[in-house]
Amino acid sequence: VQKSAQENDMRVVIFDSEFDKDGRMEESFGVDTSKVKTLPIETVEELVIQSTKMLNSVIENNLQGKVLFILDSLGALSTKKEITDAEENKVAMDMGLKAKRVKSFYKTMKGKCALSKCPFLVINHEIADPAAMYESNFKKQGGGQAIEFFSTVMVHVDKRKEKQDKTNDGDIE
Repeated sequence: VQKSAQENDMRVVIFDSEFDKDGRMEESFGVDTSKVKTLPIETVEELVIQSTKMLNSVIENNLQGKVLFILDSLGALSTKKEITDAEENKVAMDMGLKAKRVKSFYKTMKGKCALSKCPFLVINHEIADPAAMYESNFKKQGGGQAIEFFSTVMVHVDKRKEKQDKTNDGDIE
């Protein structure tokens, strides 16, 4: 996706909540990592603030359709409350706060992305409740119902092994 964006003269911005981007994988796919801006983020609140600022900047500077935004990953984000509680040795539940913040993020970004004509790819590695939405191998995305109702396009990627060559015992059935 990043390489394709760069081939179409788009800039790439990655919000990295996993703190694991060293560029080696991207380079192996032909991405010019010197032209990728990676922003480490820890909380949903940081994501909302940073992405809002960046999308506003795109609109103000007439860069509509010139930036691809990527979040990797929604499931790895915390809330400010979770981090504060951990620092204060509290083990309290957030009582749905993360889901509310994620829903707010989607509502805010839907309009901003439309005005900026910039795609925002959200990767969510968190998996919950298999096959609740679809009668297949698809998994329901964690993070509350906002991800289900505010997506313009949703792609579910699943790993499955299939036997392709019945004469090859190495293939898995």
